[in-house]
Amino acid sequence: MTEGLQVFHTQDAACVIAKVRYRQQPQPGVRSTFFLERHLQDWKIRHNHFSTDPNGLNRPAAG
Repeated sequence: MTEGLQVFHTQDAACVIAKVRYRQQPQPGVRSTFFLERHLQDWKIRHNHFSTDPNGLNRPAAG
């Protein structure tokens, strides 16, 4: 599941931010950031970053 999807972009660059929760382990969520650049007609991921959401570390899973 993806939460809080945000996209910031210009003509040739974009940043996509979201929190991802995996069905097998929904807590904590994984904060995900992707930086993309346009190369000719294609978008290429130039950098990505993933980190565990510290706010969800001690919280019980929703159910």
